[in-house]
Amino acid sequence: MSKHREITVRSLVALCLAAVMAVSILSVPADAATSGEIHKEIDALEGKNKAIPARIDAVRSRYDADYKDMADIVNGREALTRNCPLTDKIEHPPPRFAYGR
Repeated sequence: MSKHREITVRSLVALCLAAVMAVSILSVPADAATSGEIHKEIDALEGKNKAIPARIDAVRSRYDADYKDMADIVNGREALTRNCPLTDKIEHPPPRFAYGR
C-alpha cells in the first residue's frame, strides 16, 4: 500500500470511531413511566384481582348446578331401570359396534 492510501484508510477508521464515540456521548431521552402512571396500573391490576374471586365463585356455582343436573339424570335413569322390567331384556351391542367400527 502506498503511504498516502494508508493515511487515508487510517483517517477513515479514526473518523468512524470518533463518530461512534460522539453518538454514544449524546444523551438519549429515556421513556420511563412516572410513578403516578405506575400507581394507576397497580390500582387497575388490584381491581382486576378483586374481581377474580367473584368469577371463580360464578364458575363454581355453574359447575355445582351442572353437577346437580347430571346427578338428577343419572338418578332418573337408575329409577327407570329399576321400575321398568323391559330394560332387563334390552341387549346392548358389544363395544366394537357401539362406536361404529
